[in-house]
Amino acid sequence: NSSGNPEAIGFESFWAGDYWKKDLEKANIDIDEQTLERRTRTAKLGERMAKCFNRSMRHYFDVLDRGVKEGDYTVLTRAEVPAVVLEMAFLTHAQEGLDVTKTTTRAKIINALVEAVVRYASDEVL
Repeated sequence: NSSGNPEAIGFESFWAGDYWKKDLEKANIDIDEQTLERRTRTAKLGERMAKCFNRSMRHYFDVLDRGVKEGDYTVLTRAEVPAVVLEMAFLTHAQEGLDVTKTTTRAKIINALVEAVVRYASDEVL
């Protein structure tokens, strides 16, 4: 992550929310009942995935949890599978920017990601 505020710290995650609807409408793509149901379910699974990520990050890092948010990002709005955007640290923060270059920090991030995926998969109800 980055910010014009050099003091910004923490992690956050994004899911599509309802932005996918606006994206499809803007592209003049009809949203039939089947598409609505499928894409709503996919977005909600993305939200659950993002929550799993934030929970795991809190387990591994004692830093600000900036929350799970809806994001108007094409990588989310056009995804036809559950998707998230994960912001794990601010490279523009003096200490966080340095910490992510450390092997120990990267290992903790990887462990948090693995834990989140395992939690998400074990809770998956299709």
